[in-house]
Amino acid sequence: MLRSTISADILDTINKEDDIKIAYPTQTVDILHSTKRVPPENIDKNP
Repeated sequence: MLRSTISADILDTINKEDDIKIAYPTQTVDILHSTKRVPPENIDKNP
């Protein structure tokens, strides 16, 4: 696995090409774009 920093200029250039797709690990995408889920305030903790 490549562990380096790719500059924004390189990514922009690659993204302009229709026939080049960059695959990101699923976990990275989920972590970067997910929001923290919080339970409702009115949940009964002692049923």
